[in-house]
Amino acid sequence: MPTLALALICLLPLGRHDARLLGVAEKGVAYLYGTEVKRLEARELPRAAWYAPRSRWRAEKILAWVDEKVVPGSGCDAVLAFTAEDISTTKGSHVDWGVLGLANIGGPSGVVSTFRARRGARGERLARRTVNVVNHELGHVFGLDHHPEGDCIMHDAEGSVRTVDRESGLLCPASRAAVEQRLRTRLPSPDSFDWSAVLN
Repeated sequence: MPTLALALICLLPLGRHDARLLGVAEKGVAYLYGTEVKRLEARELPRAAWYAPRSRWRAEKILAWVDEKVVPGSGCDAVLAFTAEDISTTKGSHVDWGVLGLANIGGPSGVVSTFRARRGARGERLARRTVNVVNHELGHVFGLDHHPEGDCIMHDAEGSVRTVDRESGLLCPASRAAVEQRLRTRLPSPDSFDWSAVLN
């Protein structure tokens, strides 16, 4: 398999955000996907995404704004917005369902919120959750759907942030192979996620 340069992944701070967690997320992306990560200049959340009935932000409208206003001319192959504000989307019969993140399967954008990740977590636990959610949403950007293995980062959170705590931090072999095929490159394949390298 020929090795090509992996896509440039850009993280976009939006509105209120935790700069420390953003830094950890950058290191987590580089560790898992073996790619360059660039931080874009911070911006305000798009007003069109505000959902007044629940006082939070609609994730799919954030993605549409990122696709239209940020991706073109950025030089980025994937842009992941990062915020501490609460985000939501429509899920099944739920018109407004709070989520940890959302991404367009196949790219080019995703959004992650640390708002719900903070439930019952701080310090290292919160940092691990953040890295797992960011890498999960990037998996969707790279074309992955959810995977049934509970410790794979592509496992569906199923409405509970605690499921993220059971994830290993790694892509399962099938998911990693699918990303490698899509990007025509080799990803790092550690036996376990080196959290000390990412969190310190």
